[in-house]
Amino acid sequence: MRLVDPAGVGLLASAAVTPSPSRRSRLVGLLAIVLAGATGGQASESVAPEAPSFELAKGANEIGFWGGAALSVSTIGGLDRVETEGRRVGLLSFRYGRVLLRRDAFALEYFADLIPFAVETNTIVLADDGSGAFVRRTAYGAGMAPLGGRLVFRPASRVKPFIGVSGGFLLFNEEVPLPGANKLAWTGDAEAGVQIWTERRSSFTLGLRFHHISNANTGDVNPGLTAFVFFAGFSLFR
Repeated sequence: MRLVDPAGVGLLASAAVTPSPSRRSRLVGLLAIVLAGATGGQASESVAPEAPSFELAKGANEIGFWGGAALSVSTIGGLDRVETEGRRVGLLSFRYGRVLLRRDAFALEYFADLIPFAVETNTIVLADDGSGAFVRRTAYGAGMAPLGGRLVFRPASRVKPFIGVSGGFLLFNEEVPLPGANKLAWTGDAEAGVQIWTERRSSFTLGLRFHHISNANTGDVNPGLTAFVFFAGFSLFR
């Protein structure tokens, strides 16, 4: 049994404590909004960040550069040990490439190299005094290799092994590699290495090139020069 004072104070107090239906509905709505916000925040935090893409896709264009050096020259190709003594080879190149074919296991890329700088140290040349004696000089050249192809394996992975071949020419300021050969030399190269991709669709390249030059029997003599060139480069893919 509830006692009510004559003045009705108990009834007023009871009415003040019990929320009205409209107020109750507002409280329920506010609580629902707070819970929905908390749930949405947890859901957004639980979404994993998108993994970086290392995909080498068909139609991708490569723009890059590479440089390499060989600290010795091989006797493979026609030079003897005396003629290869002390020789060094250096190359600097800019590269454009385009992916022509893409499969799960490999991608086929065409590339062309523009070579603004090539150097062959200790090249044997005739002395300028007309004595017929041989001296050694550094020969400088430039050229291009417009015919290049490369197979890139594991085209969706970050580390991509590759093999490739290329052909072109180099024009030197001296007859290379021996007197009687032409200043114009044809090149044939084979390469193998790895591309290490970053998250911004660019890659660092490390590899080894089998570098061979010859005048293709267009000179008085045709000794070939062969060097194993270690090279490194950087490329962007778009």
